Amino acid sequence: ALAKLNENPSCLSTYHEFIPAAIENLHIEAAFMAIEAALTIDETNLDTWLLIATALEERDDLRGAAAVYEQLIAKAPSRAQYKYQLGLALFGLGRYEEGLRYFAYRAGIEDADCSYEVLLNHASEVPAEIFLVEEQGIGDQIMFLQFLPLITELCEKLTVQVDERLIPLYAPVFPDVAFVGRTMAARESSE
Repeated sequence: ALAKLNENPSCLSTYHEFIPAAIENLHIEAAFMAIEAALTIDETNLDTWLLIATALEERDDLRGAAAVYEQLIAKAPSRAQYKYQLGLALFGLGRYEEGLRYFAYRAGIEDADCSYEVLLNHASEVPAEIFLVEEQGIGDQIMFLQFLPLITELCEKLTVQVDERLIPLYAPVFPDVAFVGRTMAARESSE
């Protein structure tokens, strides 16, 4: 990516290729230098601003990243990726209810149906037994497991499928939750 950038330093797409590589390799200052150069080419490019937010997250500036994602959503409200990333940033800031509504597009539900109060008001409609199936990597599983206290309040029996490495970490903390490995099917766990 650096070689391409050196060959064509006036091409915005080469910056867009270099910046994620720099971030991934934890060369955050180099990424910000490339971001500044990319902004001189086109300061309105939304992809550049998305990379700014990503770099801010790597600097542990979740407030700054969230502000950029909010601006991106204002400029392109139909871009689901911006909403997803804002949701993650808000979760990182501990602003769970706000973050939850930005995941609504993934589940195909209305924003109003996502609030914690709405869930509690409809607790009688929640099944007595819930089986949560993992579909993401271990990092995402860890992030979503922080919401177990909210879910356990809403059901009588909760079974959560997770990466096997997480079971010894979470089972002692949540003794009322049945944790099963990802190789176990839902039918097998309820027997």
